[in-house]
Amino acid sequence: MQCGNSTDRLKQLSKSKCDIECFTGYLDNFSHLPEATQKLRIAIANDKQAEDICSEIGDVVQDFDIKYLGVHVVKDVSPMALQPLPIIDGPKKETGAVWISGVSNAKVDWAVQVAKALQPATGKFYSLRFPRSELTVDGCKELINKLHQHSIAIRANGRLYVTMANIWAPDVVQLRHLAKSKLNCEFDCIDDAVIWSD
Repeated sequence: MQCGNSTDRLKQLSKSKCDIECFTGYLDNFSHLPEATQKLRIAIANDKQAEDICSEIGDVVQDFDIKYLGVHVVKDVSPMALQPLPIIDGPKKETGAVWISGVSNAKVDWAVQVAKALQPATGKFYSLRFPRSELTVDGCKELINKLHQHSIAIRANGRLYVTMANIWAPDVVQLRHLAKSKLNCEFDCIDDAVIWSD
């Protein structure tokens, strides 16, 4: 998103002979998404964009036969503006990977509500990640417990990753056990350079 809206760039690329199969960026809508797109990673930065993107994304996934979906929700986007993501892998009932950025201890409830709004009724996330977080160990415990309380589902042995500075190894081990017991997923604290990749 720091690079701005990608619509104008996609208009330019549409005139080339390239088949663009992977898009990562920031769009207001999908009208200029390349027809060959199979992997889609999109950022949602405000409520208007959340409403527009969420209302279209199910059709886009079906029409483009999307194989991989990633959605990045920026802090302070209202959960009320979001809708459940489509299922990408039907047999496994999995939707995409979700990044929820800028979460602090005071924003745990907001982050859980965002996850709840994006989770399909009968589906689960491929992974759930919290980049640029300000969470402490206690904040991570609260996050894991509240995700469990709200029946947030991550695929079996999927990933729950948080960026966190200065954490002791015994605390990481404790959080790993908690995430495994509550959410049946892997947990780790990683840096922002790594948390965006799959």
